[in-house]
Amino acid sequence: MTKGNNQNPTAYGLILTSLILLVLAVFMFLYYLWQFFPFTVDDAFITFRYSRNLADGFGPTFNPGGPPVEGYTSFTWMILMAIPHLLKLNPVVFSKIAGVIFTLGFLILAFKFTHFLCDFLDRKSRILPASVMVTLLATFYATSAHAVAGMETAMFSFLVLLLFHQSARYIDNPTPRTAYGITLAAILAGLTRPEGNIIAIIDLIVVTVLIPKDKRIGLLKAIALGYLLPGVIYYIWRYAYYGLPLPLPAYVKIVTGDSGNFHGIRDVVKFIRVIGIFYGIPIIIGFFGAGKKLLPGIIASVMVLVLFIVPYHTMSYIFRYLYPIVPMFFIIAALGTGVVLKRLGKWKPGGAGLVTGSIIVLVVSLGIGMLLVPNARLSIFDKQNYAYSLGECHIRLARHLGNYEKPDGKPILACADAGAIPYYSDWESIDTIGLNSAEISYDRADVADYVISRNPDLVILISESNTEFHARTDFGDELMSRCIEVGMEPISSMQFARDYYLWLLCDPDDPLADYLDQLQ
Repeated sequence: MTKGNNQNPTAYGLILTSLILLVLAVFMFLYYLWQFFPFTVDDAFITFRYSRNLADGFGPTFNPGGPPVEGYTSFTWMILMAIPHLLKLNPVVFSKIAGVIFTLGFLILAFKFTHFLCDFLDRKSRILPASVMVTLLATFYATSAHAVAGMETAMFSFLVLLLFHQSARYIDNPTPRTAYGITLAAILAGLTRPEGNIIAIIDLIVVTVLIPKDKRIGLLKAIALGYLLPGVIYYIWRYAYYGLPLPLPAYVKIVTGDSGNFHGIRDVVKFIRVIGIFYGIPIIIGFFGAGKKLLPGIIASVMVLVLFIVPYHTMSYIFRYLYPIVPMFFIIAALGTGVVLKRLGKWKPGGAGLVTGSIIVLVVSLGIGMLLVPNARLSIFDKQNYAYSLGECHIRLARHLGNYEKPDGKPILACADAGAIPYYSDWESIDTIGLNSAEISYDRADVADYVISRNPDLVILISESNTEFHARTDFGDELMSRCIEVGMEPISSMQFARDYYLWLLCDPDDPLADYLDQLQ
């Protein structure tokens, strides 16, 4: 192991630079957190509905008393979100607090991971690249947005980084303890997001190849007991409970889509372009400091990019599906600062090189943070508008519906935005997109036929206009026609965004029509 220069006169400079970066990181993270805090994505309420039903004793399903369906994509997050429902706490606030805790967790883990990987520097010099890593993550506004959006992104990012961290430590020192550390992170990541299993499998394969042959039996045993066995038990349960091999979102976004089309390629290219423009040079330099310990994380991260070329990136605000691999790219960029410190230390011995390197690292890190500010402002503006619109449109409508009492049973609604409206209204709901309706996503029933067959009290369609109906979904025109055929009429509309209106259709002679008029 090669050690860099350890000159006492430069230690204070390295520590001072690290402190400046960490203070910047804390300030920017808290500022972005405050700006994004009102934002909760509509999809979060889908998981909250499953969690509430679980807490109320109905099991993890969308409609209490109905057949089990699996419209959520994160088992562990769904279980975690049952806690506020059991304790009668606000699930939105609880999810944001949990997201912030997981975010702080992977910021601390990122610091430790980078410090561990920079073993080509002395211990005092490693503090600077580790601080750079935290700064890059904290000043990347997406970090704060995903912390408070109500989804599992922060928890999944923590578990993916933990998997890569445990893998690197196992390659460095293969012991039974570190082997089970890898498998624990692997199974938790797999239960948190479906792609977590792909990441875990690739990571475990690469680790198995890299370690000495005499250690492979021990690792395979840990994989069998710590990952495969609990994974099989979970899969047997979910297949017996839901009766389908995959969650419903997989059928909507991959299986039943236009097969052969690469729906996600635009989002993946945009992600690569953003990372390349702002962090490309440090990442390229960092590859010279990335040893085999980082290889499992690098290969798994690249495969995530390849994987997400195929599916629709539905509700992929600020690269939601790709964000969990951001820490890996930032670690490589932070390693780049370590490489710079090492080279400058050799070029200018006696500490002058480390001082020069510290100045360069400080300027570059601050520069990247400032360059991101315009993008952050646009994103903050967009997400604050989204939060306001969701509250004034979907949530206001849902709370109004929640106070409606149907004379003869529980009312039924059909809508495409199946998050906040079903959650707060607590009506029996038909998800016209199919994320929570197996008949639509798996059985591929005609949306209009299926909705009309259920005799809904209220149908909510999405239009680009407030005066003339211009459907924003491929089934919207047909469903509008069928609703009119059975005597339903547009009663009112509500604006969500500039070209996004909710049209409310019901029987004009139903008391519900008069009740909806009270909302205006």
